[in-house]
Parts: sequence; structure tokens; C-alpha cells
Amino acid sequence: MFRNIVAGTDGSDTARVAVVHAVDLAARLDADLTVVSVYRQPSGEAIARALLRDVEHAHRGHGRLFTRAVQGDPATALIEAAAEAESDLVVVGNVGITRSQWLGGNVPRRVSHRSRASVLLVDTVQASRAGYRRVLVGAAGSESAHRAVDVARRLSDRMGKQLTAAVFDRSYGQAERAAEGCRARWPGLEVVAGTGAPAEGLVKLAQSGEYDLLVVGSRGVTGARRLIGSIPEEVSRRARTNVLLVRAAD
Repeated sequence: MFRNIVAGTDGSDTARVAVVHAVDLAARLDADLTVVSVYRQPSGEAIARALLRDVEHAHRGHGRLFTRAVQGDPATALIEAAAEAESDLVVVGNVGITRSQWLGGNVPRRVSHRSRASVLLVDTVQASRAGYRRVLVGAAGSESAHRAVDVARRLSDRMGKQLTAAVFDRSYGQAERAAEGCRARWPGLEVVAGTGAPAEGLVKLAQSGEYDLLVVGSRGVTGARRLIGSIPEEVSRRARTNVLLVRAAD
């Protein structure tokens, strides 16, 4: 489970929402949280440190909170700070994840593609509340999906929340067989099967079922496989809820 969380802030309203989610999650998981503020030019350091003092003031007493001011490109600096801290989860807001902006290299896209840690994309568009009630996880048959289910189960157990796994295939028979395999692998797990493209099915189910966290494996958004149309990329871009991209194990 996540023990070392890193979040970024630039003082914007959307960043504040993301930090609130990171603080809440770190407290629930008894994890360390480092909030990073990035400045591009030396003249911006004072502002970055002032933003971090605001974070410390707002969240003092909510678990183990650390802050860092770092110079550089926002996405690169956040990724490097997470690597230096040996973080296993990076939290960013999802503002900027539309089709055109996704292709354009915005910060959440770059972080989700390049981070070696899992990434939580907080739904700052809807300004969703922290503390997830209903969790949905994509449970296709890949090892990446299996790891996502394992993480979602542990997260739900720690937070005492409802978890549903979903399998989608263009053939209902194939989807149901995959669902039966999930039920056998994880006894007691609620598993639903549906027809259609997996990313589309997960996004629609998350919206119709009012799930406030959607968990998928991150394979397909990093390295040479970061192709338009991959399940995690499509889910990250289209979902109107919080999305957790679970990093594949080494």
C-alpha cells in the first residue's frame, strides 16, 4: 500500500483540491506526504515557499506533512522529487486532460506518462470531495489489471469502502468468463461483466454508478507503449471522477 505520497501545488484552486485529497489519503493510510511547489526562475522561490507555508497552515496536524520548493519545469521537477523521495504515489489535479490538451503535453499527462510511481488524478473539474465512498476497478485479464485489483482491494479495506470490479469485452461470453476468473481469484469480490470497449465501459459505469474513484493499471501510458487509445489513457482523459493509475510491478 502507499507509504510515501508526493503532491504538487501552484497555489491554484485546482491544486488546493488535489492537495486536500492527498492529505486525506495520507492520513487514512498513515503515509508520509510531501507537497512540492515548483518555481521556474529564482525570483519565484519566495512565492513558492509562501504557498507551502499556506499548505502547512491549512493542514497542520493532519498526519506527517513535509514541504519542498524546487526550481525547474513543473512536471519534471515533480517527477524527480517523487523519485528522490522514493514515493509510491504522486497526486495531481486532472485539469488539462482533454483530447487536445492531452496531446499537447500538459502537466498531469506528462506526470502520468513519466512517473515511476502510481498516479492519482484528482477530479478538480468537479471539485470532488476527498474520502472515496465507492471504488471501481478495471479487472481485465492482464497482470497490470490484476495489480490494479490488488491495490484497489487493499485501499478499500483500509478505508472501509465499497469496491466493485468490472470486466468488459465485445463478447459478453468472454467478459463473463473473465469475470468468473476474477471471482475465483478474489473470493468475495463483487465483479460485473459488460459488453463493449473496456475504457468506454469503465467510464460509463463509473459515471452511472456514481463511483468516486476509478482504478486501472498504468500499462499502456508509459515508455514506447504510450499510444493514443490505450485503456489507461482513455480512462484518464474521459472519466469524470478521480482516477488512480496503478504502476505495474517491476
